Amino acid sequence: SASLPGLDPMLGSGQVHLKLTHFTLRVIRGLPTLRLGDLNGSAHLERGVVTVDSLDAAGGDFTVSASGTIRLAADLPDSLIDLRVTLEPTPSGRRHLGPLLQMLPHPPGAQPYFVRGRIAAPQIS
Repeated sequence: SASLPGLDPMLGSGQVHLKLTHFTLRVIRGLPTLRLGDLNGSAHLERGVVTVDSLDAAGGDFTVSASGTIRLAADLPDSLIDLRVTLEPTPSGRRHLGPLLQMLPHPPGAQPYFVRGRIAAPQIS
């Protein structure tokens, strides 16, 4: 569990720029690691809202693009996420993650996914 004890998320402001290479992410123990490859992104924080201006990854299991907001809460799992995400699996991603791709609300491609709700248990549509 993560929290911001004694900190008011409404007081912070700033910007972040990311550039990661060979990035991998384990979402849930027991499921395959997601290979995102080279990740580039930028976001800014203002009045408790992190705005993801751009988040793009290529060279791994997917080509990914995301943008949206995260409304921070003092108890971080209660933060609210609202992201628009497009992903196109690579051939190796389809082999590596085939069964997981079947669990998505629609086949990956140009149609975006919307990831919304509490960051601890978001809904994907």
